[in-house]
Amino acid sequence: MDRVTNFFGGAGTSGGSGYNGNTANGGGSLLNDWNSYSAANTAADGDLEGGAGSTFSKSMETAKSLFSAGTSTLSRAATTGIGSVTSTTSTFMPSQKQWVYFAGFLASGLFFLSLAIFVMLPMLVIAPAKFATSFTLGCVCIMASFFALR
Repeated sequence: MDRVTNFFGGAGTSGGSGYNGNTANGGGSLLNDWNSYSAANTAADGDLEGGAGSTFSKSMETAKSLFSAGTSTLSRAATTGIGSVTSTTSTFMPSQKQWVYFAGFLASGLFFLSLAIFVMLPMLVIAPAKFATSFTLGCVCIMASFFALR
C-alpha cells in the first residue's frame, strides 16, 4: 500500500521498497509528473484566455455569422417559393380526361386490393404468389391514379 501511495502522491519514503524515481527533479510521483507536463503545455500554448479561449470565441462568432446567413437565405427562399407555389396551384385544375384516368386506376386498385384481402388471403398458405401479385397490382394502381391527376 505504501508503494501505491508513494507512486500517486509522492508523499514520504518507503524505506527502499517504494517508488523513488527521480526525486532530484521534483518528479518522483505521477502527480508531480502530471503537474510538470501541464505546466509545460500551458506555457507553450499560452493561458486559456489567449490560447484556447480566443479560438473558441472566434469559432462561436463564425458559427453565429453562418447561422444568421443561413436563416436569412432560408427565409428569403421560403417567401419567394410560397409566392410561386400559390400562383401555380391557383391556376391548375385537372382536365376531364385526367379525372377519368384517376377514377379508373383507383377503381382497379381497389378491386385488386379487395381481391387480395378477401379471396387470396385465406389461400395465402396455398398460393402466396397470387396474393402478392394482387396486392402489389392494387397498390400500384392506386399510386398511378394520383399520378394521373398531375
